Amino acid sequence: MRSTSLLLLSVVCGVVVLSLITVHPIHAQARAAASPVQWALAGQVSSAEDGPMEGVLVSAKKAGSTITTTVVTDREGRYRFPASRLEAGQYALHIRVAGYDLEQVRGVRLQPDLRAATVDVTSGRTTTADLKLEKARDLASQLTNADWFASFPGTDAQKGSIRGCTHCHTLERIARTTYDADKMVSVIERMSTYPQLSFPMKIQKLPAPRIGGGLDSPEQRLATWRRQADYLATINLSAGPQWRYQLKTLPRPTGKGTQVIYTEYDLPQRTRQPHDVIVDSTGMAWYASFGEQILGKLDPRTGKVTEYQIPTLKPGAPTGILGVRFDRDENIWLGMQFQGGIAKFDRKTETFQTWSLPPELNGPHVQINQVGPSRSYVDGKVWLQDAGTYTVLRLDIASGKFEVFEPYKIPRPNIYDVVPDSQNNCYFLVLGSEDVGRIDAKTGAIKIFKTPTARSGPRRGMMDAQDRVWFGENNGDRIGMFDTRTERFQEWAVPTPGAWPYDATADKDGNVWTGNEYNDRIQRLDPRSGQFIEYLLPKSTNVRRVFVDNATTPATFWVGSNHGASIVKLEPLDAPAATVFEGARLITGEGNAPIENSAFVVENDRITSVGRKGALTAPAGARRADLTGKTVIPALVDAHVHLGYRKGLSFTADNYTRENLLDILDRFAYFGVAAVLEAGTGRGDLPFQVRNEAWSGARYLTAGHGFAMPNAGPGVPMRDAAFGVTAEAEAREKVRVLAANKPDLIKIWVDDRNGTVEKLKPPLYRAIIDEAHKHGLRVMAHIAHLDDAKDLLRAGVDGFGHVVRDRDIDAELIALLKQRPQTFFEETLWGERQAIYAAKPAWIDEPILRDSLSQEEITQLAKSFSAPITPEQRESALRMLRNVAALNAAGVKLGLGTDTGGVTGGQYFGIASLVELELMVKAGLTPAQAIVAATRNSAEILGLGQLGTVAAGKSADFVVLDANPLDDIGNVRRISTVYMRGVEINRAAMRAQWAR
Repeated sequence: MRSTSLLLLSVVCGVVVLSLITVHPIHAQARAAASPVQWALAGQVSSAEDGPMEGVLVSAKKAGSTITTTVVTDREGRYRFPASRLEAGQYALHIRVAGYDLEQVRGVRLQPDLRAATVDVTSGRTTTADLKLEKARDLASQLTNADWFASFPGTDAQKGSIRGCTHCHTLERIARTTYDADKMVSVIERMSTYPQLSFPMKIQKLPAPRIGGGLDSPEQRLATWRRQADYLATINLSAGPQWRYQLKTLPRPTGKGTQVIYTEYDLPQRTRQPHDVIVDSTGMAWYASFGEQILGKLDPRTGKVTEYQIPTLKPGAPTGILGVRFDRDENIWLGMQFQGGIAKFDRKTETFQTWSLPPELNGPHVQINQVGPSRSYVDGKVWLQDAGTYTVLRLDIASGKFEVFEPYKIPRPNIYDVVPDSQNNCYFLVLGSEDVGRIDAKTGAIKIFKTPTARSGPRRGMMDAQDRVWFGENNGDRIGMFDTRTERFQEWAVPTPGAWPYDATADKDGNVWTGNEYNDRIQRLDPRSGQFIEYLLPKSTNVRRVFVDNATTPATFWVGSNHGASIVKLEPLDAPAATVFEGARLITGEGNAPIENSAFVVENDRITSVGRKGALTAPAGARRADLTGKTVIPALVDAHVHLGYRKGLSFTADNYTRENLLDILDRFAYFGVAAVLEAGTGRGDLPFQVRNEAWSGARYLTAGHGFAMPNAGPGVPMRDAAFGVTAEAEAREKVRVLAANKPDLIKIWVDDRNGTVEKLKPPLYRAIIDEAHKHGLRVMAHIAHLDDAKDLLRAGVDGFGHVVRDRDIDAELIALLKQRPQTFFEETLWGERQAIYAAKPAWIDEPILRDSLSQEEITQLAKSFSAPITPEQRESALRMLRNVAALNAAGVKLGLGTDTGGVTGGQYFGIASLVELELMVKAGLTPAQAIVAATRNSAEILGLGQLGTVAAGKSADFVVLDANPLDDIGNVRRISTVYMRGVEINRAAMRAQWAR
């Protein structure tokens, strides 16, 4: 513990508790006899001074339960508990509002200590309890640490010198003492012998001081203690029974800060300090005790807690865990503090594996607080930090060897957190300065970056899917972001000064969350607008690590009450952001006649209703978007592309990086493509990693590695991406390996490429198809020959990535397809564009090409149409068009697939998808049929039920066009705006970025 921390008197609860209420049950409003009750408990909170009171927290806890539910009063002072949150039973009610208690009223049942009242909640009814407030009898017991800091006299330096006291206890303990300065010196000296993991319920002794900051002479320490003691004696009760300053409180929550519901889960023992809380993909919350060798698992559905004893590495040293983080497989890694090591908990086997620092690095001062395992799959290494020496370390998991990195010479600033990027380079946050540092994973080179705010104190943070570090600036009173690609910072000052953010984390919706030890408030930032929402927590909560669960909509926030032995879940109840789009011609993607003068409603990321303008009821407060004169179509889905190899005019495997993949997905989104399938040319684990992360561009699906004969799959430089198989057992084993990553489809190459490679043999593709189906996976085949298509259909193939090119389709193939109506074709006519057009097409000169392509790329594309076309090539192209027409006439499912990014597809991501519709029309499809193929059918092929049509319940992914594509299919290229997941794509910003 720092020498500034004090451990003094027993805690007085900072939550205002309910004294007396008026309670009367009423029947639910009867919309219908069988209508369910919406609210279990409701009422109004008011006072003589303020009337109806907004921003009062009302908590309800059932007798015998470990779960407390809290809601907040709205502008009219009303609170409501949903019936789904409170089952029938007896509940204790508490409130939190600074400056008020409950007024004495008659006719209620009080608990013996008069600190809470009980209410009976009855199934099928709404119980109402109107609460009357009066001025608080003991305002000091309600103050947060931030309130005390605002109330204390003194300079910023004097107040800053005691900020560390809150690590272990509240400032109220200090303010209520009667010690004079001399006595305070001895108390501070005693406090300096406790580590930061001590608190009143669990006291431990510091084994040795830290050495990273250099030597601190006894005279300097004593002088510092004396200055602190002198100041503390001016703010406590040493001079009399009353404080010599006015007590101040922060304002109550308002507006969106009241649109929230909290659930608090008690932990088994009061000594549990859930410093870090994280939630896995099954919804289980995991925590570790800051002062004990305890790892816990909470089931939020039942409140059940399961605890595991963490091994002790250094008997006699302080116990407890600080950092808790997942690796890719959601195994849990722990920073073991004074135990001098890290631990991994395997969730499947429920066993621990530990690694201790070697003796020469493992002195009594060692304190391994943080661990960064999230990218360990890249190179088998885990980053960690030692708060005793202020150094960064790296563990080689396989060998158990540790490396030490020393970014600074002693005396060093406090290096607090380690955050790996997508390549497992380490970014470290330096609380003792304004630095964010980088350690290159391959070379070990260290680079330091300075935040715009001096002495900002970056403390803890996370790396998002775009390799941006989000962190709390614990001394700068800001949220910080460092873009590791551009090496630029951005900062946002918190709305209530004195919050001193500890940590920051970004959610799937682009919001960033933070919290702190001081004001019991959680801040949610929208970085795009710079707007914050502040949520007041139900109880005094010593906030440290913050976490969001992105599996919910909206994202759910989790935090440990580090001194309250509980875990808190915060669910925003944002009113849906509704927009009515009206006046456009709407082509829904179902193949029906368009809806003229249409209207459809988008709420958040979903379409909620579709109809005609004037006949559709809009939600209250919805904004309106006038699309008169425009045409709306569903966003496209391109179910056959090859990503990562193309970058400008370059075509190489070296381009296959996360950054390039994300850029290409943005390019597809720019042209109105909502999703793509990488068709069998993925490299390593990267495509699955990107698929499973959140990003702003098109949705990314992948077949991972495809299958072919050895060195006979896709064209160079993609050829080595496919599994080369020669035996049935080998083929089945490779399918099982691939299935572990849950690919969205399996791709096979059954093509000899005009006799240049060996074609995948029938026994092999039969084994692949059979094994894939056992794992619930579908198989798509690259083909060129009619006979291969027929045999693959007999083998059970699910679809084709190209159309038959060697002969005209015959009746036998059509008959086989009618037996398998779900079989699909992706025509990939774009690959034969030169032979189909036979001359430079008019769209080459359209301005839209310049939006994403350089002049060199456009010139190359234009020149390709001047290349000589042989009669054989022309006939092959015409045959393809005839075969597409035949498939369409037979009712076979046709989808959009362009092969963009491959050998013949080129780097024309997105624009090729739009031209493909024109090529479909050249093959005989009507414009309406081409749109259905490119939207609904392709979405169905990829199993994306939320995409493909503009209909109620679907994701709000659509394209606004300036002209009607039913008149001229080329009008799909006349894009006005694009919406993905209900948000307009910033196409101007994309163009500006690509122009640089």
